[in-house]
Amino acid sequence: MTEAKRKIGAITIGQAPRDDIMTVMTPHLPEWLEVLQHGALDNLDRTAIAALRPDLSKELTEDDSPPGNTIEYDVLVSRMRDGSEAMMTHDAVVPLMQQKIDLLEAAGAELIVLLCGGDFPELRSNRIIVHPGKLLRGAVESVAHGAKLGMVMPSAAQVDAAQRDAAPRWGAREVFVTHGSPYLPEADLDVEWKRVSTELTHHQADLVFLNCMGMNEQMKSAIRQGTGKPVMLLSSMLARAIAELLH
Repeated sequence: MTEAKRKIGAITIGQAPRDDIMTVMTPHLPEWLEVLQHGALDNLDRTAIAALRPDLSKELTEDDSPPGNTIEYDVLVSRMRDGSEAMMTHDAVVPLMQQKIDLLEAAGAELIVLLCGGDFPELRSNRIIVHPGKLLRGAVESVAHGAKLGMVMPSAAQVDAAQRDAAPRWGAREVFVTHGSPYLPEADLDVEWKRVSTELTHHQADLVFLNCMGMNEQMKSAIRQGTGKPVMLLSSMLARAIAELLH
């Protein structure tokens, strides 16, 4: 008799399934694991999704930040099922994420993984919730000490806030933040990552952190080749941590 697979839940702030993320994570996860995916924006039409967008004409301040001292993530970016990009505010998406957590608990997931690097301290579950941003910040800090860290966010709208107080937050001597969208059309990605590599090289980054779950091994390789520096990829690091929790 075949033993039933163990289950974990994965929540994207966009729409599920996120095959682009799972392609990176699956090689690092146990074969016996079943990943149940839900998206915060599943079943929402374009009008409802448009209502979640931030007002980018308003300058973000400390007082606007969500709980957890992570104001760089008040503007969130994710992927739709059709491959397009969606932008939303932290406060707008949290209730939708909580609904999906409740569904995954009911489906038998033994832990919940957030497929986003932002901090969401408001979320509640009877299962362990894995917050990639918190989990991996320590890993980045352990290697960034005394170095200049290059950080790549998915949207230009996140750069200014992410740059604010970044060095003490990430434990680096200095931090340079830029942006590169993994959600562009395939034909535009090479140009995008060459631009990012040029900026990171110009600013003399010692190592690079790709701070978006949608960024993949191809993007990591392009940045590694373009800069000649070590590159840390959020999604693959997260998968290894999950495997450690499950074994």
